[in-house]
Order: sequence, then C-alpha cells, then structure tokens
Amino acid sequence: MNIIKKVAGVNLIMLVGYTLLINLVSHGQDKGLAVAMFMAFAVGLHVLVCFLAMIYNFVNKNKSLGRAWLLTGGIVLVVGFSACLGTASL
Repeated sequence: MNIIKKVAGVNLIMLVGYTLLINLVSHGQDKGLAVAMFMAFAVGLHVLVCFLAMIYNFVNKNKSLGRAWLLTGGIVLVVGFSACLGTASL
C-alpha cells in the first residue's frame, strides 16, 4: 500500500503542476478551448507514460509496482478528465 501512495502522490502533484502551468500560460479570447485542448493532450500523454511504466514493471516481474502504476494511470485519467472539463468552462 505504501508504494501506491508514493507513485500516485507524485503523479497527482505532477498533474496539479501542469494544470496550473497550462492555465497560467493560456490567454486570449478562446482561453477555455485552448486550456481544454492542452489539458487533453497532457493528460493523455501522462496516462500513456503510466501504462508504459505498468507494462515495464509487469514484464520485469514486479507485480506490486505494476499494479501501482495501473491504479495511478486510472486515477490520473479520471482526475485529469474532470480537470480538463472544469477548466474548459473558463
């Protein structure tokens, strides 16, 4: 359980970080659309990296770390999708 907290915690901090960065950098008339597009790309890339790390750990017979990355990928997907929709209303 401790490894899941570490992996998920670091990834959620990263998610918050690039969400704030995308919101600060985006400007203009269509800010909501720009934020939603960049967030969708960033979250998709983040989830892809999580699933690649999961596959790597399962291939190397490290099941506990592989499960942690699988769970983290799902959490980032759900939280990132809601952040994407939430920031699109700006």
